[in-house]
Amino acid sequence: MPRPRPPEELKARSIRMSDSEFARFREWGGGERLRRMMGGQPEKYFTVFQRPEYNRADLAFIKRKQGERND
Repeated sequence: MPRPRPPEELKARSIRMSDSEFARFREWGGGERLRRMMGGQPEKYFTVFQRPEYNRADLAFIKRKQGERND
């Protein structure tokens, strides 16, 4: 089933928001305020998000691939 059409047109931005949502975001301080709330820009992706947990089969595959690269 297709996704319902949003009530307002969505423009191509880094963040998907309508014009009215984007205007409110800008009024509240925009990206600068968001960066202050997050404590600055992260150095790496994994400093913000946790590393994914792998199951046993994935770990065996990863170890085997790392061994192939090191040889």
